Amino acid sequence: MGALTLTVVAVAPLVVGVAAPAGATTTQSVIPILDCSYKTSLGMYDMWFGYDNPNPTSVTVAIGSSNEFTSGGGVETNVGQPTTFSAGTHSDVFKVTVPQNVEWILQGTTLNAPGGTTCSSDPGAAPFKGALMVFPSLNCDFTDKGTGKTNSLFGYTNPYSTSETVAIGSSNNFTGTPSQNAGQPTTFSAGTNASAFVVTHTGGINWFITNNNVSTPAKTTCAQNPVPIVSDRLGSLVVVVLFALAGLGAFAVLRRRRDLRLLFVGTTARR
Repeated sequence: MGALTLTVVAVAPLVVGVAAPAGATTTQSVIPILDCSYKTSLGMYDMWFGYDNPNPTSVTVAIGSSNEFTSGGGVETNVGQPTTFSAGTHSDVFKVTVPQNVEWILQGTTLNAPGGTTCSSDPGAAPFKGALMVFPSLNCDFTDKGTGKTNSLFGYTNPYSTSETVAIGSSNNFTGTPSQNAGQPTTFSAGTNASAFVVTHTGGINWFITNNNVSTPAKTTCAQNPVPIVSDRLGSLVVVVLFALAGLGAFAVLRRRRDLRLLFVGTTARR
């Protein structure tokens, strides 16, 4: 009998693929874009933001850990960024005004701002979104030689497009005055208000607000007194005059009564 020959044939395993459902696609992440940033004369940053959505349809990302702004200065997580992102690349979608660096976290991508391209012109202020910032100003002083008192005219600049509120306290106070509340505002309208309020004082004073401060004396003398200064001597004189007028009034009443009484007596005697 001849030798038995065994032949082994290797057979590749059969792989059965499962076809993806027709029309199914993988959604790609939306990429945040800093179009440009502009540093103002006050040191604030006005910035334009946009995004790139590489998907053929819109993508929705709610405000939260996948779509938020962060900073070390208290900026809100929602500064006005969109939550619905249309397909394609979109520039100058929303503005942000901040006093320091911020980050936009969007679907796993962290974008640091400011940086990159400088805007050719200031985009303008954006609404206030949590990072308190008011810039105080001291416009002029007026000193009354008779009393030695000084009226100081204060103003401020709010760098946002909407008002912001700073309560009297650690972030809005005066020193060198009887009280930390020297009549300064607590609500600050957008823009610059050069003549916001006047403080009358006899020594150096300082206004501290949102990590900015301004102290007397002013570099400029007011052309005229911003508000009347009441002299102590003038006040005493006013009191004396008032008493004198009251005395004259009382004297006139008494004299009138006497004349009436004499008239009555004379009329009775003739009868």
